[in-house]
Amino acid sequence: MEIYTEEEQVKLNNKTAIPSTALNYGKIFLWFGIGILITGVVGFTLPYLLGAIFNGNGTKINTAYSIMVIISAIATLVLMILIHFNAFRQRSALVVTCYSLYSIAFGILMSSALSFAGAELSAYAFLITGGIMLVVGILGSLLGNRVKSVYMLIGALVFGSLIISLVNVFLFNETIYWIASFAIFAAVLLITAVDFANIKRIAQSYPNFDTGTAIICAYTLYTDFIYIFLRVLMILAASKKD
Repeated sequence: MEIYTEEEQVKLNNKTAIPSTALNYGKIFLWFGIGILITGVVGFTLPYLLGAIFNGNGTKINTAYSIMVIISAIATLVLMILIHFNAFRQRSALVVTCYSLYSIAFGILMSSALSFAGAELSAYAFLITGGIMLVVGILGSLLGNRVKSVYMLIGALVFGSLIISLVNVFLFNETIYWIASFAIFAAVLLITAVDFANIKRIAQSYPNFDTGTAIICAYTLYTDFIYIFLRVLMILAASKKD
């Protein structure tokens, strides 16, 4: 049996912690990428798939798509609960299934927006969102103990945007609408930064955590990415229309 001094033991723990943390990050971003890939494939291919199934019959396609959207909207709410519920019970197979179905359901919900925007605009939005996530992720990893201050800023932005939106109900001013929208968008970016900070803490605190924990972290990043992507896509589509 080898005996280490206290200093040697600390160095040994640090050496083993780095690979474990890297493995944890790898698991998280692997599942995050899988979720985004599933959603993208479903979102882009669904219109073509329905067209092939119903031989281009517009009425049948619209009816089928409407039913799928309703089912997907309900499914996302149920699956969201199940993902959180089962992640803490380490039922990896069920969590993987729920996360995959959630990604499919969101792909169905997004398919009309992707089809309307087109592949080129969607690709631009994807790249921009990826860049935003990278910057926000770096900022989030540097937050440290300043998370509480960020929460206060998020609350101020959300409260301010709600007040502006209520005022705009009577004014119907487009400029005020965009101000409120960008305030909400800024709040979402800050929430994403906080999510990255929390994921960093989890990845560094638990060596080689299970698939369920990796998926719950990936799911958090997934929802942040999808919201930012849709906002960016909306802005690009509006600017293109003008």
